[in-house]
Amino acid sequence: MMRFELLKGISDFSPGATIQAQSIWEFEKVPRSITARLVWVTEGKGTQDSETAIEETWIPDSNSGSRQLSWIAPRCPTTYHGTLIRIHWQLELESESPEEYAESSITIGAAHPQS
Repeated sequence: MMRFELLKGISDFSPGATIQAQSIWEFEKVPRSITARLVWVTEGKGTQDSETAIEETWIPDSNSGSRQLSWIAPRCPTTYHGTLIRIHWQLELESESPEEYAESSITIGAAHPQS
């Protein structure tokens, strides 16, 4: 089991703001590694695109635990929900051996098209 907990439950961030989260894991055996990422993804007509803005990997010394993450929200792209395209951000948590994945959506900047 893996998950993120956002500090004070805040999931909306301004560009340049500090994203504070805690990654939490609990497995039957110690994972080989754990990677946390901040990723933006596009959805809509055409090809889906994604890019990792921040990535942090560590080797845990226990089968259960937590790690504080403190990242600066990128200036762009901002979250956008338009008619033809949508850009959203997510925190991803992935372990290696055992293989497990978790994600949590966040908003960076405005979520709606500007008029």
